[in-house]
Amino acid sequence: MDKKIKANSSKLLVLALIFTIICTSISLGFLTIFTKSTQSQNTQIENEIQSNTVATLNSSDLVSTNWDSFANINEKARPIGKFPTTTGSNNRESVFIGGTPIGIVTKANKLVVAEFVDVVTIDGAYSPAMRAGIIKGDLIISVDGIQIDNLFQLNDIITNSIKEVVVIVLRSNEEHCFKVLPVEDLTQNCKKIGIKCKGELSGIGTLTFIRSDNRYGALGHFIADEYGYSEIYQKGNIYNTNIDGFIKGEEGKAGELKGSIDFSAPSIGTIDKNILTGIYGTIDEKLKLDRKCYEIASRDEIKVGKAQIYTTIEGKTPKFYDIEVVKKEKQEGLLDKSMVIRITDKTLLDATGGILQGMSGSPIIQNDKIIGAVTHVFINNPALGYGVYADWMIDN
Repeated sequence: MDKKIKANSSKLLVLALIFTIICTSISLGFLTIFTKSTQSQNTQIENEIQSNTVATLNSSDLVSTNWDSFANINEKARPIGKFPTTTGSNNRESVFIGGTPIGIVTKANKLVVAEFVDVVTIDGAYSPAMRAGIIKGDLIISVDGIQIDNLFQLNDIITNSIKEVVVIVLRSNEEHCFKVLPVEDLTQNCKKIGIKCKGELSGIGTLTFIRSDNRYGALGHFIADEYGYSEIYQKGNIYNTNIDGFIKGEEGKAGELKGSIDFSAPSIGTIDKNILTGIYGTIDEKLKLDRKCYEIASRDEIKVGKAQIYTTIEGKTPKFYDIEVVKKEKQEGLLDKSMVIRITDKTLLDATGGILQGMSGSPIIQNDKIIGAVTHVFINNPALGYGVYADWMIDN
């Protein structure tokens, strides 16, 4: 009897051991598959980051001015001059969340040569400025020793000239001197040199936050024109804006929000700073009404994983959409492209294809704190984009 019991016990132990081995093998198999899947996903993201072209998220053709419309910011372009550096903020300041669209108009403190036009003369039609050697993108510094601040001033000097004028321009951070002879335009009976100049940029973006002292942050990246100039656009205003629709993003082409800026009403705020991490200024205190307060997270608090963006794709009312932070960068000094995000919200993906130009500045929320703002979209995969840490934005 004892032998039978011992034999049965031995069989049970062997069976238990075999069962344990099988279960362990199955578990390790799932773990291996999961690990390989995660590694494959991370590798794919890294490959996309390395190979993808990104676009900053400003809409480019919403508003026309006398001279120009808001130019798509060139990803490779950088402003002249230097950006300030900072160690970031680790305070626990609470701010009023943004997410609403804003119209942006920035005034340049110098004129940019944007286009050449023919002047109709008795000797034919041509551009005296182009003939003299001026090119598109030149910054006009002075004419006949007078510093040029606006278009009216330039027109006045040219119209009243009686001989060649000496034009000083800035090109690639170097000054160049040209002698240009204004000529009489037979169609308008006034003297011209055959150029059109850019004096402002206008378009839409998204508000990120409002501080208790009515300072706001928006966009999450600087505004620049197609020639890379940024620091000349340091002043301006923001306006109420309505999102009228959008163009869906697709592989190889970024989508964009379509909106209308309300210029019939007074501006809702000023712009007094345009730097690497966004535009900043003072906003109407009434804009804080009905907005929820969130703490600003420090960089160390941000985790790879689930989060949300708060943005507007219709009208003026923002909504929360699910995303995930798939990568975060270790940044000790002021930098952009702080984290890579992916849209996971099916509603947003079905509607827009992912991130759209115009969403720039949409706050990113994780664990009930604002961790950053959306800034770029991946051209070849609009579900992916970059964000900047809110830590870099808050102290401006």
